[in-house]
Amino acid sequence: PAEPKKQPGIRRINVGGKMLTNHLKELISYRQWNMMDEFAIVNDAKEQMCFVSTIPKCTELLTGARRNSVRDFDLEFVLPDFVTTFQGSVQVPMALQRQRDQARNQRKDVMRMERKQKKEETQQEHNGSKTVKNIGKKKKRHQKSQKDDKYEDDTNEAPEEDEQDFDSDDETDEQRMLRIMRQKENERLRRELEEQERQVMSLSTERFTVPEILFRPSEIGLPHLGIIEAIVSSIESCDPTLRAALYNNVVLTGGNAKLPHYRERIETELRSCSPCNYPVRVILPEDPIGYAWRGARDFVMMEREQFVKNYCVDKGAWEGMTKSGLEYGEGENGPRPLWNEYGKKPLT
Repeated sequence: PAEPKKQPGIRRINVGGKMLTNHLKELISYRQWNMMDEFAIVNDAKEQMCFVSTIPKCTELLTGARRNSVRDFDLEFVLPDFVTTFQGSVQVPMALQRQRDQARNQRKDVMRMERKQKKEETQQEHNGSKTVKNIGKKKKRHQKSQKDDKYEDDTNEAPEEDEQDFDSDDETDEQRMLRIMRQKENERLRRELEEQERQVMSLSTERFTVPEILFRPSEIGLPHLGIIEAIVSSIESCDPTLRAALYNNVVLTGGNAKLPHYRERIETELRSCSPCNYPVRVILPEDPIGYAWRGARDFVMMEREQFVKNYCVDKGAWEGMTKSGLEYGEGENGPRPLWNEYGKKPLT
């Protein structure tokens, strides 16, 4: 059980991953598909697509944008058909992908035009220097024999043929535009065909407004503290000699800790709410889901016999106690309470 001086520091907020998934189900069912009975699929979409906004003020600005506009953070979740796929996947919306392809093609066109312009300037400089050089040798060239003139003509024709062959490989602007238009049309037809065969679930501002409930539960009408307020209230209710150490050892556990930017957001807001002379450190384990369980396991294994003697009861004694309505079980030294002396939760 918790020691008396640490017992007042326990805080609980009734907001977790299941509530986030249920809220996301309601949003999706209201706007797109009826997903009220698909908890596993929506939870998978939440884990793959949702993230925590590091700047709450920016979040409010983004949510105020037009709904029909395409944003850089829009994504689509391809629903599994349970024939070829049993797990959903994330893809970029077609409209956003077209915008990105168009911007990329424009950058390529600009780079191609710059290279072409630079090549023409280099060729002009080369031709100019060659013309100046040929003027000085014009008189001497006319005095050459016919054999030499023929040999010179043959050597001069070779680069022209190579240059003509090189130019034939380079497509013109009109040909390039036609080729790009054909590629875009083929890509559009392919994507439309895939879109007709697949069912997608679009998520836009829901990607970060749903996790925002962890920090501001009042947005959906819950009279609870946010996670930052709960941490500060828990630490401030403890002994003043422990507060600096507690601010310096905040450990994140559970599935919500795996959301992108979750640790950064908590560390930033906790730093602004804590005293300036206290160092703030937020620790995110490699496996936050099983971190709490492993800590309890290590605690039990350190003093296993003592833990079993003081806090555990066998199945028969527990069933007998629950049937009789008693709150006491039989231990080696007689009846002993099965409930926490500081609360009403069983110690099993």
